[in-house]
Amino acid sequence: MKSLLRSLARDLYILLGQIRKTSLRSKNKLLIRSQSQAGQESFVLQVLGGKRNGYYLEIGGHDGVTMSNTLILERNYGWSGLAIELDSEFCSKYNFIRSNKCLQLDATSADYQSILEDGDFPQQVDFLQVDIDPAEQSLAALKKIPFSNYRFSVITFEHDCYAVEKQNQMVLSESRKLLTQYGYQLVSSRIRHEGKEFEDWWIDPVTIPKSSYKGFISDSREGLSLFSIRSQLAYFLFQSIIKIRESLTIKSNDRA
Repeated sequence: MKSLLRSLARDLYILLGQIRKTSLRSKNKLLIRSQSQAGQESFVLQVLGGKRNGYYLEIGGHDGVTMSNTLILERNYGWSGLAIELDSEFCSKYNFIRSNKCLQLDATSADYQSILEDGDFPQQVDFLQVDIDPAEQSLAALKKIPFSNYRFSVITFEHDCYAVEKQNQMVLSESRKLLTQYGYQLVSSRIRHEGKEFEDWWIDPVTIPKSSYKGFISDSREGLSLFSIRSQLAYFLFQSIIKIRESLTIKSNDRA
């Protein structure tokens, strides 16, 4: 119980820090059930106007739940999509839990043109996530995307620029150069999670009007601080309840 209370106290401390940096005028809504690390799934849904039956390509699917940026899109909004994951155990878990499939592939050498064609993706895909480690592999995967043949309405790209390694700064620079070259607009630059700048959020200005993303225009901000204070409080309360329930369940099982 003490460790749980310490965890909740830490979460509350982080929340208060975020709220201090949140605009009182923010109307961005945070999905309280989302597993996203920094509000990515909520960002996607917000700028797309709560779209249902969309499409995603998720490069770095992990286990399909932990820090997932597509779980709620699939379950609650009827999205279709594919994930790419190199780890066989994670890929198996993803396919066991999720309706949409995960392909066990090396994201840096995958044939994305064939993957998108075989998956009957539309020419305008709603969401592209690129999030694999290390950061230079995310860049290698990004360079394999057939941007000349497919457009993506929203893109989240993890560059981990908080790391001091030179290659991470190179990843940041080259990813921005590539996406700008294809006409994408950087909306949220160097998004932070617990103080670490790790990701950029992009949109396709051809399909996304400024009125949909202007509340996210930022540089070096905590991802969750871009959402309304009411949403942050609701998210904190919901996630706290989940932690308490999990803790009580574990204790109950231990006693049994």
